[in-house]
Amino acid sequence: MRMHALRESWHRIIRTIKKDHKAALVDADRRLLAAAAKGSCRGIRSAVRGCADTDARNTKCETALILAAAGCHMRAVRLLIKLKADPFAVAQDDFTARGRAEKAGRGKMAAVLKAYEAEWAAAHSEPDETFD
Repeated sequence: MRMHALRESWHRIIRTIKKDHKAALVDADRRLLAAAAKGSCRGIRSAVRGCADTDARNTKCETALILAAAGCHMRAVRLLIKLKADPFAVAQDDFTARGRAEKAGRGKMAAVLKAYEAEWAAAHSEPDETFD
């Protein structure tokens, strides 16, 4: 009986920890998205240290990189590039981060994002395998 009570107590503790951890991750993602929309590099760094996913999405499927580009926040865009955010993520309105930068008339930012897209594609492509 005593062992059963200990096991139940242990499972209850584990469930609580998992629930709290998931809530903390969701909060970190929200903080990242809010910081990116404001262009706050300090907020982005803080959220990432809190285990935020750089490719987290809001209800409109916008990532931090898309929000930073839409807000014309070049420093935040450069930081998210350093953090390896996905440049090919597409929001509900079918825009990527580069598309948002182009829409906002930010040619330099669009060029930076275009170069990053090429770098990302090269790093994430499968190597060609030839067999003799």
